Amino acid sequence: MDSSRIYGPGERTVVWLQGCSIKCENCWNDELWTFDGGRDVEHAELINRVHDNGDVGITLLGGEPLDQAPAVLGFVEVAHKAGLDVLLYTGYELNELSGIQQRCVEMADIVIHGRYVHELRSEQLLWRGSTNQEILINSPKYQDLELKEHRQMEVHIDEFGRVKVVGYPPESLIDSIESFNGSMKSLKKR
Repeated sequence: MDSSRIYGPGERTVVWLQGCSIKCENCWNDELWTFDGGRDVEHAELINRVHDNGDVGITLLGGEPLDQAPAVLGFVEVAHKAGLDVLLYTGYELNELSGIQQRCVEMADIVIHGRYVHELRSEQLLWRGSTNQEILINSPKYQDLELKEHRQMEVHIDEFGRVKVVGYPPESLIDSIESFNGSMKSLKKR
């Protein structure tokens, strides 16, 4: 539940949901495919985290959030009552949605939908990984939002020096970080 500026408008708390039935080939979040793991979080804990972070809203990623549609719908309703907006990522196409999944999409302020297709990957898209994915804006708050396409990524370094890259970095940066991490591991062994 980190804050980020790359998963929607403004500073946002990002929540990665566990479990995915879609399993897009070459997905960067394949460690979230299994429905085992993760932890249950109360709505109030998430709302408090967003407020503690000073963020304007929350972004739900996965795994696949709509594989947990009843919980997502309940959370979106609570977030709206708390004055927060919700950006929802889903790999589902709109014509594949069940009734409750459709309700989640309708209730979210912004939805990024469509499967990730590696052959259509672009590092220059706003909020998306591949060119087939679409941005759906439901909230009047964001109807006039200027959607400029550009690479977005963040590098987070925790208190232990661990590096986490989120967003869509160039392959050269990933290679450099992996090389650096390998060098650091060999230094520690000496």
